[in-house]
Amino acid sequence: MRIIRAADLTPAPWKNGGGITREIARLSDDRGLLWRLSLAEIERDGPFSDFAGLERILTVIAGSGLVLEMPNRSPRLDRMDSCRFAGTTPVTARLSAGPVSDLNLMFRSDTLAGSVQPMRGEARQGMRPGPGETLVVHVVAVGATLNGADLGPGDTVLDAAGDLVLPAGGEAIRISIVQRPVAPIAK
Repeated sequence: MRIIRAADLTPAPWKNGGGITREIARLSDDRGLLWRLSLAEIERDGPFSDFAGLERILTVIAGSGLVLEMPNRSPRLDRMDSCRFAGTTPVTARLSAGPVSDLNLMFRSDTLAGSVQPMRGEARQGMRPGPGETLVVHVVAVGATLNGADLGPGDTVLDAAGDLVLPAGGEAIRISIVQRPVAPIAK
């Protein structure tokens, strides 16, 4: 279990000036990025960057929401809503009423499967990673404890395992990154 504190994340401005990203964690191999988890602050309407070869899951964690304009759909995301899309999909964000913060999971879909699950309110949940699974918890609001470790808003736990306790009003996101099985080679 590794705790990454919100205060230790370094902000990096976007090239287009439309926001800021704080990378939480990443894993690469000899072919490049396997997965990346980051926080973004979207400050104005604008296009998303192209991330060829990756799948993305964006979850709004603060603000009044946004609309993601895509070629075949335009989902509206409010707080704790998620949207999955290919990294090559042309996406333009339209803010509903001011800046938005979101949690982004990007992963190489030929190798990995990823999912996010919002958790709200007073709850106790066992974090038990399966074979080949990286389990991550990101605390959104109020705080939480995992195996007795106190977690504040914005803190993230990598390789989460044990009992997660959310107090009343608590919010967190459970992130799962799983290695896809390798298909057998036909003889």
